[in-house]
Amino acid sequence: MSGPGRWLMLEAARGLALGALAPAIQLECMGHLIERCDFIDMLEESVRLRRPVVVELKDGRTFTDQARDVITEASGDEWVVFRLHDRLSLDEISSCRAAAPTEPSYRGKTAGAR
Repeated sequence: MSGPGRWLMLEAARGLALGALAPAIQLECMGHLIERCDFIDMLEESVRLRRPVVVELKDGRTFTDQARDVITEASGDEWVVFRLHDRLSLDEISSCRAAAPTEPSYRGKTAGAR
């Protein structure tokens, strides 16, 4: 690393060595625009692995359920069929995430053809 970034790191290290308070951690995130295909992937994973997802709708309602099927009609309309809720258009979903952290395991994974 060179330039101003290196100088700032050296100044921070020297200040810490002299007993100064540590600067606050500042995170610079790489952005990722959540797109329609990301929702579809998350919902298809819910179907395949039988895991619940938390779904937030554009009208503000939120629910947790397991997706049973993701349907794309010939007209291009995309729908999600849930276990406990009505069929829902993908256009109505604001966000979608796993209901619980995924545990590292081989459950649901199949051996590929050799």
